[in-house]
Amino acid sequence: MKSTEFSSSGLSEGSRVFLADCALIAVENVKVGDILLSADGNTSEVEGIRECIGKSVNVTQLSKHDTERAESMPFGLTEICISENQLLMFSTKQRVKTLKKKEKTIVEVTEVSKNALNGKVSMPRTGSKVFNKNASVTEIKEHIRRKTSESSDGKFRLHCSVKDLESLNKELRIASRLLLCPISLEIPVLEPWLEMFFSEKVTAQQIEAMAWLLGFWIGDGHKRGATFSLHSEDTDVNEMLRNSAALLNMKLTIKRRGDGGFFAVGTLHTLDGSWNKNSPLTTALKDLRFYMNGKRDDKKNVPDFMRTETRTVRECFMAGLIDSDGCSRNDHGTVKVKIPTAFPPIRDGILFIGRSLGLNITVTFEPERQRENFHQSDTWIFHLLLGANKEIFWSILNRCSCERKRSPPIIGPSKALADMPATHHTESTENGFNMMPITFKFSDSGTKRLFDIFLKDASASYITEQQLICFSASHGGGLVESSDIPSESFIAEEKNFCFSCSRAKDSSFEDVPWAVEYTWCSQCRKRYQITGAICLNPKCRKIPSENEIEKMRNKNFSRLCCLECNHGTKLEKRKVQEPVVSKFPERRCHSCSASTTVRWLKLPWDKKSTLRICRSCSHKFNMTNQRCLNSECCKLFGKNELKELVANSLSEIDDQNECLPCPRCQMPTTIKRA
Repeated sequence: MKSTEFSSSGLSEGSRVFLADCALIAVENVKVGDILLSADGNTSEVEGIRECIGKSVNVTQLSKHDTERAESMPFGLTEICISENQLLMFSTKQRVKTLKKKEKTIVEVTEVSKNALNGKVSMPRTGSKVFNKNASVTEIKEHIRRKTSESSDGKFRLHCSVKDLESLNKELRIASRLLLCPISLEIPVLEPWLEMFFSEKVTAQQIEAMAWLLGFWIGDGHKRGATFSLHSEDTDVNEMLRNSAALLNMKLTIKRRGDGGFFAVGTLHTLDGSWNKNSPLTTALKDLRFYMNGKRDDKKNVPDFMRTETRTVRECFMAGLIDSDGCSRNDHGTVKVKIPTAFPPIRDGILFIGRSLGLNITVTFEPERQRENFHQSDTWIFHLLLGANKEIFWSILNRCSCERKRSPPIIGPSKALADMPATHHTESTENGFNMMPITFKFSDSGTKRLFDIFLKDASASYITEQQLICFSASHGGGLVESSDIPSESFIAEEKNFCFSCSRAKDSSFEDVPWAVEYTWCSQCRKRYQITGAICLNPKCRKIPSENEIEKMRNKNFSRLCCLECNHGTKLEKRKVQEPVVSKFPERRCHSCSASTTVRWLKLPWDKKSTLRICRSCSHKFNMTNQRCLNSECCKLFGKNELKELVANSLSEIDDQNECLPCPRCQMPTTIKRA
């Protein structure tokens, strides 16, 4: 149905949504009776479509990428054009803040208005309550307990439009996230194919073995077929390759190549000795389109069906890819997995499989350039992080064969292992996935052709190509997933609240190390890691900040007294944390002469050199790729230095192709005026 009326909601022309079988269809081609995929993995039937002209906005995921040098938006960011009134799903974190003013205590807690006026949804707001100086600590904590118990997992989830978010104050808008939906639908493809190939029922171990082999082949496999590039001394990976092949009636032969090095080639043969003929792996690569066009020697490809494969197959595939091309590390307490690739089909596959599993993904782009002894193509570097689905992240790592990837090496001073799964109290959805929160911005996109989708069930949802959760045009909007009014017995239970600040328990809580029957929130935990101080009053247990400890010392240096209840405060004796010192004390950065750094790195332009640069200088060079050509100076230029140098030299040099002099040694640099 067409109309020139302004739309109440809808998606812009060209946007695509998922059908029930996970195929994508343009919104303008959706018809009445079509079955769409919903956020909970079920289906939603289309009851009506309305084509309208309306005001639209661009919703774009925020990033920390440097876009000054990029020709377009960084790869992998979520972006979509929708009606300013289209209902999406957002999450706003509940904020608790305690202030002291003129002998009064003000407690600010995010809450939801009880009544929605003029048909508007109930939006979160900051509520405050003032306690006089005679109020007890117990009374203040009782108030915090009741208010924080109204949220679900410490957050309020909203079905509203981006226009509705304008009513939020600055703090709540910053605390709001757009929710993306992992793909919970599972359509097995690999298992039926294996049963067809072997003409018998296959085991779970065989399915996992083939999924791992496919991921490992995408990374280290040869396009010729069942052959891999290996490290001859990487026994963990080689043994996994051997065992996986054996489960599929293949045997591994490893032969070293080169003179005295570790490079080796592994080949999988069938039990009758053939290489690619009747090979389960090679046949799977062709039939399932891991070859681009289904023919041997074609480009590698990650087929679209992998985003809806079973969770086990997706996890094993990613584990194989990490074993071949990836690495993991615990960088200052943050566990991450790095996977570089120079091939767009593999790049797209890593992104959509990672997103389908609900993982946080960042992408860095390194442009094509000539390095010493080799030419580097355009490279996309992925970092997979825990995000909201920690169990899935750790399940992937645990499926890796390489020990150093299952147990990431620690770089720099590691915080308490907040990322480790053992002590977390997580809450998963019914299908095992949690929504992915992302930061976002929206901007006016003018008047556009929009398409409203009316679903048979007005409260149902559908998913866009970007995995945004959209709701039917007939949906009323409102607050979802807030807790019921807590009972008195719930309020009285200590285990339901933070050991220190008394906010209600959520998925970020961890066990208190010295009192495992209690848990504490992430804020109190991090504050204690910094100060090591806690009030000894069992009714208070306040963990002071560094500024509060300074106030205590100014008030009474000999005995620290809690600012809340005036009881004694225990201060843990700790050694002063010294800066990280290199394992090689005599080493200095070849560019800035720094003697300490979190990590020493090779010279990007000469990997064989024994000289090293600090991480700060490496970051500068990665941003600009500019340096001084004097080997004794070797100054590396950051963005701001480069801009200033070019601006100051515009009037001094006539030849645009001449290299600019280094401001430190006056020798030529790689920077040209042009």
